[in-house]
Amino acid sequence: MVMKRYSLFFLFTLVSLLGAFAQQADSVQAAPQFGVIDYEGVLVLMPEYQEAQAQVDDLKRKYEAESERAEAEFQRKFAEFLEGQKDFPQNIMEKRQKELQTLLEQSVQFRQTAQKLLKEARQDYTANARRRLDAVLAQVAANHHLLFVFNNSGDHIPFVDAERVVDVEAEVLTTLGLSK
Repeated sequence: MVMKRYSLFFLFTLVSLLGAFAQQADSVQAAPQFGVIDYEGVLVLMPEYQEAQAQVDDLKRKYEAESERAEAEFQRKFAEFLEGQKDFPQNIMEKRQKELQTLLEQSVQFRQTAQKLLKEARQDYTANARRRLDAVLAQVAANHHLLFVFNNSGDHIPFVDAERVVDVEAEVLTTLGLSK
């Protein structure tokens, strides 16, 4: 009889525990596992990003000034070439044409290099802001037990079921001390 009671008690306890585990598993499954954020929208609000953008803009102005100077030099030399074209001997004419061609190629090369350097500078200058945003985003995602946080900047995610995802943007902005 005592053994039967212990068996019934053990069976009742086991069923109760299994029911509690099943209920806990259901609540975990029902909780959102994904988050969304307008990453670029938050990034541009950060002071670190704004400082980086100012540095990039300053560098861009310098490159543009140099490019304009080189273009003005080309225009001046081309005008001189056109003026003296009829008076130049053949060898001077060829030399000036090669000089103009070299100036033109250097100008194109400079513009391409400047674009590449500006892109690299933007990445370098904004790296600290991105690292800080990523750290805060990881913290907020961990607080909500999210598996993923998707960047919905620029309509990359055409549909989001608002009941199954967590919009973490407001919390990230608060953590960063920013407002939109």
